[in-house]
Amino acid sequence: MYLYSGRTNAAGLRGLATVNNVHGCIFLPDDWSLPAGLSFTADAKNWANTYSTSDWAKMEQNGAVFLPAAGMRTDKTVNNVDAFGHYWSSTLKSSTDVPYILNFNTSGIYPDDTSFQYNGNSVRVVKDL
Repeated sequence: MYLYSGRTNAAGLRGLATVNNVHGCIFLPDDWSLPAGLSFTADAKNWANTYSTSDWAKMEQNGAVFLPAAGMRTDKTVNNVDAFGHYWSSTLKSSTDVPYILNFNTSGIYPDDTSFQYNGNSVRVVKDL
C-alpha cells in the first residue's frame, strides 16, 4: 500500500509498461530521476510505457522496479499470464483475515484487492532501507 498511495507523489511514481515485450507494472523510487533520452508516463494504462532491454537497464540503474504480469495459479492451472499481475501483500484485510494483493491489468493498478491463500500469486520481496 505504501508504494501505491503512502508516499508523496505516489501516483507519479507508478505505471503500466512493456519491458522487452513483457507486460507489467513499474514502481519508481521516491527520489526518481528519469534517464536521459527516455520517457515515463505516470499511472499509464494499456502497458503504454515501452522499453527495450537496454532502455530498461538504464531505468533499473536509477532504481525502477518492474513486476511482470505473471498471472496466477488456480488449482493446477496458471491463468492470465502477460495479462494480469497478482502479488501477495503481507497485510490481511482485518474484517476477513484474507490477504491483500496488488492486482494490475491493462486498465490499471489496484492495491487493495484480496485473494484466498490457496491461490498461487506472485511474491516480490521488499526491504525497507
